[in-house]
Amino acid sequence: MFPTLLNIREALMNIRLDWNNSMSVGSDELDAQHKELFEIANSLPETIDERLLRTAILKLFKYTRIHFQEEEDHMRRMGYDKVAEHSQIHNQLIDRLSAISTSPLDT
Repeated sequence: MFPTLLNIREALMNIRLDWNNSMSVGSDELDAQHKELFEIANSLPETIDERLLRTAILKLFKYTRIHFQEEEDHMRRMGYDKVAEHSQIHNQLIDRLSAISTSPLDT
């Protein structure tokens, strides 16, 4: 069983994602996207209203899907030989986010 959105928010209350230059992948575009993902994720614990929480989770889900596609395209252009393996990790994360974004708020 997947955790509920409210359980996710409670779990995130003590976690903050802070960007630093050691996380850079060497692409200004991808680094900017990673920073945006951090900002969206960091906004979740601040969201009190359940509808706003669901909206924030959906925003994270949608932005993550876009980012992962662009990141995989970038890897292909750069000739990265482990795109398939990295794509599998992305797909697993998308599946988890999809389940969370459609889970009941309080059950």
